[in-house]
Amino acid sequence: AEPMPRLGRFLWGDWLQASAVSGPTPTADGVTASAAYVTVSGARHERAIMLGSERLQVVDRVDGFARRAVWRWRLRPGDWNLEPDGVRGPSGRLRIDADMPIVRLALTEGWESRHYAQRTPVPVLEVEVAVHGVVRTAYEWTA
Repeated sequence: AEPMPRLGRFLWGDWLQASAVSGPTPTADGVTASAAYVTVSGARHERAIMLGSERLQVVDRVDGFARRAVWRWRLRPGDWNLEPDGVRGPSGRLRIDADMPIVRLALTEGWESRHYAQRTPVPVLEVEVAVHGVVRTAYEWTA
């Protein structure tokens, strides 16, 4: 389900309202921030991020969705390889860990649009779950 109802070709309604907003807060390891939202259908998504000098960690808590939740991590263009717990590519490694079963972990193709009326393909890691819980993503970049 879309998080907001479509009102027209480029118009969305019932805009999401952020709650539990925290940060950015400097820590010994980097910077942290978090926020949450609830969709009109009752699905809740809470995200906390921790950005350090060598990695980005993202912790997502999801609940209230009807059938499934899908994360789509758009990756830098390049040669990415699917691994059992994520992907490895020219700029780093993205690892996924969850406290519920991951139904699908797939490397697909999506789009990015850096300029109006232009789009280019990008690799996308899709992570799908069918039950509520926590998904942890860690991105470690290479020099």
